Amino acid sequence: MTSISVLIPLHPDDSVEGSSRAGVWEWCRRQWQRALERGIVDEVVIGHDPLSSAAFSRARALNDAAARAQGQLFFLADADQVPDPEAISFGVARTVHYPFVRLHDQVTRASRASTEQILQDSGAALRSAIWHDVDDSPHSALAVTRAAFIRTGGLDEEHPDGEFLDQLLAAHRGSHTDRVIYCGNALRKLWTTDEQLRSATPNRVPGRVSDQVQGWVRQPGSDALARRRAAGEVIITSLLTGTPDPQRTVAWEPDVTVLDELRGSLSNLGHGLTVLADELAPTSEPDLTIAEVTPPTCNPYFQRHLSAYRYLAENPWISFAWCVDGSDVEMFRDPFPEMEPGRLYLGYEPEILDTPWMRQNHPAPFIQKILDDHGQQRLLNAGLIGGDRTTMLRFLGAMAEEITPRLPTATDGVRGRGGGGRSVGNLGVGDMGLLNAVARRPEFNEILVTGPRVCTLFKSYQTPEQAPAAWWAHK
Repeated sequence: MTSISVLIPLHPDDSVEGSSRAGVWEWCRRQWQRALERGIVDEVVIGHDPLSSAAFSRARALNDAAARAQGQLFFLADADQVPDPEAISFGVARTVHYPFVRLHDQVTRASRASTEQILQDSGAALRSAIWHDVDDSPHSALAVTRAAFIRTGGLDEEHPDGEFLDQLLAAHRGSHTDRVIYCGNALRKLWTTDEQLRSATPNRVPGRVSDQVQGWVRQPGSDALARRRAAGEVIITSLLTGTPDPQRTVAWEPDVTVLDELRGSLSNLGHGLTVLADELAPTSEPDLTIAEVTPPTCNPYFQRHLSAYRYLAENPWISFAWCVDGSDVEMFRDPFPEMEPGRLYLGYEPEILDTPWMRQNHPAPFIQKILDDHGQQRLLNAGLIGGDRTTMLRFLGAMAEEITPRLPTATDGVRGRGGGGRSVGNLGVGDMGLLNAVARRPEFNEILVTGPRVCTLFKSYQTPEQAPAAWWAHK
């Protein structure tokens, strides 16, 4: 098992600012102590700047901590940072494949009043705190293997703020690229006197989101849609028409009418539809959000997962989401009131996983192994994927990590330009093999929910009366 060292630079002094930092650090220290007691981390190493007469250098302090750390994996944190066990678990899993990972794509800071309450009551006050987006870089929160840290030579002390990312990218070019997957959680910090809020936008009260959100989202035009948006509930589909559909051999037309049945079923239950599209023009229709995505780098079955991951990552106001097929799915019942955080909801088919079609069309070795090991389990369908934002980012991120290194073969597919050969690492003509292989990993299999509550029997064309428990109809 990988041993984990948390490296924290500490800047004690007798000033008013130093007193504020000390109070925040004392609370954070107690949370790290709990993480130690629960076995989440193995040690917390405090780094001090050895040049006490000079201006404080985060880089020197972190190098000081690293020199005394015993772990195989380093987590770089700040003294005002709220410990996040999910981010730690994420970093441990990803550094099996990469020498370093960025853990967060966003920084939020508790308001001064919320921080004062948190320091007095860590439980309830932390859950009800008001958090503000701030313009700080999240790239200093990293999980780094000891070997990578040593190979890089530690942090460059010519840059006192300790920005480490450029050094790592330079030292490990080839073993890591800009295909960065984040854990989905914001990096949360507490307020200190010398860390005034910058670019503050309140947006992280549990159960409520700000009216000003990031990304492509518009203000819907009806009260029902506005309530759904305020709750952070979204339904996402894709209409990627710039690349041929390899199962149909032609590209879809950039025409939203193909989504009419889905869109109508959502509208009946007060929901709008977000469409990830590469060739659609923006629209003013209140129930439709067109989210422009970059031109596909692979066939639409794989690109939709990459685009959905990015959309969720760039829109932290989202609480729960579904990614669904656009042309053959309808909503029968509103799923959001019954969904639970930490669960992954997937569609299914009335077949076992190990079928001749799955064998022939998904030749990647890791998919073939899933067919060997889990072949008698239910076949899951990629046309319905749902969960809270964190779970969705974890799952789609795991899929993205399999897609991106294989983009040439994912583009060619079994029937594509490559001539149809069973090449090593080929994910196949579609995403069914990949989705099932990732979903059957222990970390997802144990939180998986599927079956007749999620959707109707595939290709049965059931009515709501025939499937009264189903959230979704899938053909």
